[in-house]
Amino acid sequence: MKKYRPILSIAAAVAFFLIAVCFLAFYFLARPNSGFLAQNIKTADKPAQVNNELSFSFAGDAMFGRNIGYYFQKNNFQDLFVNLDASVFQGTDIFWLNLEGPISDKNVEQFPLEHSLVFNFSRQTIEALKYLKIIVVGLANNHTMNQGAAALKKTREILEREGIDWSGDPNKNAGESIKRYRQGDITVALLPVNTLANTGSIEELIKQEKDKNNFVIVLPHWGNEYEIFHNTNQENLAKDWIAAGADLIIGTHPHVVQDAQLINGKLVFYSLGNFIFDQMFSEETQEGLIISGLIRTDKIEIILTPVVSKKMKPEIMRGAERQKIIDRICQKLGEYCQGEVIEILAEK
Repeated sequence: MKKYRPILSIAAAVAFFLIAVCFLAFYFLARPNSGFLAQNIKTADKPAQVNNELSFSFAGDAMFGRNIGYYFQKNNFQDLFVNLDASVFQGTDIFWLNLEGPISDKNVEQFPLEHSLVFNFSRQTIEALKYLKIIVVGLANNHTMNQGAAALKKTREILEREGIDWSGDPNKNAGESIKRYRQGDITVALLPVNTLANTGSIEELIKQEKDKNNFVIVLPHWGNEYEIFHNTNQENLAKDWIAAGADLIIGTHPHVVQDAQLINGKLVFYSLGNFIFDQMFSEETQEGLIISGLIRTDKIEIILTPVVSKKMKPEIMRGAERQKIIDRICQKLGEYCQGEVIEILAEK
């Protein structure tokens, strides 16, 4: 019997060790708030956390005809974006840009004429929008009717078929063209308006959205082309909309980045400038601004990303030129601007 005692002792030690390992594994994996197992068990006293923040990106005027179409549409605009770090704005709950023209379901021959103001974009435009991960485009501008009402209707149909939302109408202010996006307790309403068409007041639409406790973003097509500072009419409209309940205003149309302003605690970006355009006759018309950030119940955070087009190809702006754009935006915002970051606390 004595000759078996070492073997029995070793067996007992191994058994004890295995029991200890099993106990520790169960303790650390199954106990609340630890390990994979705990993360996959739903308990009645610990409901899933609601994500009360909504991310967004807004870019300016985008035109896919004329020189842009002539040089880049043949391979679905792939060469147009070779210098663009698209990760800056991809993956957001809302990514919006102002679509400056109708989209055809056919291949439309384009001509390199900067002075032509009648647009008709080829079907390849959809591939460009999908590459950029666009969620929604704005149609409330002075070019979406360039091919008539039937082409505007076709544009909406094409966008819907491809899973891209559209918002706004070039000729009227209608509740059905408002798009809403929800995350947790936050609902954002996008309300584009083409002020160049004298479509009338939008204050009532803003009030209706605020009555639903929505965060209202007004997206006006307004202002004077090529002027880097906003005019009195823009400011007066912004004051009226904010008084009606608008929470954020982001403008387009001037084709240059304009200044920004805080009105009654609400941010107004008067113009984002060009995002994709062929206006190469000045430095300012080849500059744009992407606004990205988060909307939370207690505050809104925004990151400013200036962009520049080089031979019509957009890319993230660097150096002194980038700082020039940020300074223009932050000039009237004071302490709310910290570098390229803007933070505004919500009203209590």
